[in-house]
Amino acid sequence: MAWIRRQQFDVAGLDALVGHHLAIIEARLRQRDLMDGAIERIAVSEPYAAAVRRLCCLRGIKSLSALTLLVEVGDLRRFAGAAACMGFTGPVPSEYSGERHRRGSITKTGTAHLRRVLVEAAWAYRQKPALGSAWRTRFADQPAELVGYAIAAQQRLHARYWRMTQRGHAVQHRHRRRRPRARGVHLGRDCGAKLRPGGSCPELPVPGRSRCRVHGGATPVGRDSPHFIHGRAPAPSLRALSAPARRCLRGSSR
Repeated sequence: MAWIRRQQFDVAGLDALVGHHLAIIEARLRQRDLMDGAIERIAVSEPYAAAVRRLCCLRGIKSLSALTLLVEVGDLRRFAGAAACMGFTGPVPSEYSGERHRRGSITKTGTAHLRRVLVEAAWAYRQKPALGSAWRTRFADQPAELVGYAIAAQQRLHARYWRMTQRGHAVQHRHRRRRPRARGVHLGRDCGAKLRPGGSCPELPVPGRSRCRVHGGATPVGRDSPHFIHGRAPAPSLRALSAPARRCLRGSSR
């Protein structure tokens, strides 16, 4: 903005036109700032404050994304598991199966706004898991089990993204080109599944597998199962986390 204001034009009336457009942009920026302030005030007020703080422990989610999830989805305990939740959201592949399995593009059920928030959050997992001072601030006053779950989610989704990238999981078969957008949608589905009622384990449930890889016990489902937003998800085993994650988890419980 400062640079464009310093520019001088030889054409008559062009300075006035540029000034007019700059005034419109500045008005829009002021409106944006006012709306951001209103959203932040809603995020720290009841009944959203506790749920927003817990959701913000997940990478890629801040106040606006957390409120979007809470308003669009509502109570996640109404879903039996991750598959039901993502079926409601719409980032799951469609299926036309008879004698053989045939899967197509995503179903796009639910609201496009909710899917966009999940995919945007998923792109944050391209970066290495972060355990710096900013994350310690987010983890402050949160239960140790919630911190452990969030750290495990960072590690798992980051590793999953780069596994898909390296093995060419999302490849356009006709032209043999990588499709980063498809990877983003795929990871967004996993990111949203972290909000599932059966959120006791950093590994997503696999059909036909009844035991949790980390805890060794049965993975709970239904209304009596743990819930990430409501703060009842037990911690993953410390042995499943890296050394920096274990140090951060132990520090948050002191």
